[in-house]
Amino acid sequence: MIMFEEAQILQNCRSVFDHWAIVPGDPLDKSIVLWPLEPAPIQHLAREFVVNTRHRKGMSEDVSINKFFYKEMMVELAQQAADLHQQMI
Repeated sequence: MIMFEEAQILQNCRSVFDHWAIVPGDPLDKSIVLWPLEPAPIQHLAREFVVNTRHRKGMSEDVSINKFFYKEMMVELAQQAADLHQQMI
């Protein structure tokens, strides 16, 4: 009986990370509708991964830049983008 208990203790599950891969789709595309208990189409996998991960961690579904930048910084970035756009024309 001791051998059986020792064998149970030694059993474990191993998981080895193999590689990274790019997932198709745009993870920030709010127009994608995901239905519960249905697999997402291949082109929507990135959005599904982000939504499921954020849901599992108790976070809101959408990522908003308002949480990461001050309003003044967002105005400055928008101005820089407009200036770059004008230079390209």
